Amino acid sequence: NILNSVFQSNSALQSGGAIGIQLDSSGNLGIRIAGCSFKDHVALSGGTISVGGDQYRNALISNNTISQSNANSYGGSINLEGPGTYLVDTLTSESSSSLYGGVLSHVTLSSSNLTMRKVKCQQTYADKSGGGFYINGNVNLSIE
Repeated sequence: NILNSVFQSNSALQSGGAIGIQLDSSGNLGIRIAGCSFKDHVALSGGTISVGGDQYRNALISNNTISQSNANSYGGSINLEGPGTYLVDTLTSESSSSLYGGVLSHVTLSSSNLTMRKVKCQQTYADKSGGGFYINGNVNLSIE
């Protein structure tokens, strides 16, 4: 779990400017990122947070504030790959992507669930598709 933390001015050449989590097929993982503040992050995908892997099961990203985040491909703030992700009560502002999903990109080949509850987006942009959200694949999407 990553709780009540502050991340500022970080970058990654690949995934997750502040937090990058990748799990291979050898195990399952559950993670909670909650009560954090993120500002000024850059990465190829998932400008602030990137979560991926074939066996990924449960990610709860809740009660966070993300600002000034940029990705050069997918997910200006958050890039998600794989099953079982939940984004709850998160505020994102001034987020952009050079391709897909100014705030969030969720791409999967397997069956996946994505629940978004009380998500707030301000001043977000994507060059190709999904200024706010880009969803591609077999995704059961719930917006509450």
